[in-house]
Amino acid sequence: TPSDAFQRNPQVGFNFSANESATFECSKDNEAFASCISPLSLSIADGPHNFQVRATDLAGNIGDPARFDWVTDFVSPVLSFGNITPAQGLSSARSLFVEFSSNEPSDFTCALDSQDLTPCASPFTAPVLSEGQHVFRAQATDRAGNKSTIAQAIWDFDFTAPIVSLG
Repeated sequence: TPSDAFQRNPQVGFNFSANESATFECSKDNEAFASCISPLSLSIADGPHNFQVRATDLAGNIGDPARFDWVTDFVSPVLSFGNITPAQGLSSARSLFVEFSSNEPSDFTCALDSQDLTPCASPFTAPVLSEGQHVFRAQATDRAGNKSTIAQAIWDFDFTAPIVSLG
């Protein structure tokens, strides 16, 4: 049986039994009930699914079906950047601001420079304490555990004013 409401596996298995001798009928995705036996393995596509199983005892009594609903998600989320301040490239700004989102409900992890990705939310803000290149990275993880590619924004910060000389 799937362990939660979101799955990444294209194969799902079900084990079922009744409290007395019975035959079983199963239905996947609201199709007509058909004879089945436990354990049952199903190949499934991306998207929402349901599985129902019902038992018929030796006297012909049909029990209420047991039902499980879940979503199979094989597709990774797509992380997008929104407003990025300052614009990527050369900058003398002393702080940065990055908005990001995903095309589906997701949790996010972020990091600045060589830090490890840690949980975060949009917008990400941070002071810029040193000159040189700084890299912001973000990744989205959907409810099924699929991860987006890591998106990044890159700046080259320069705080040193030019020195003018005559001569």
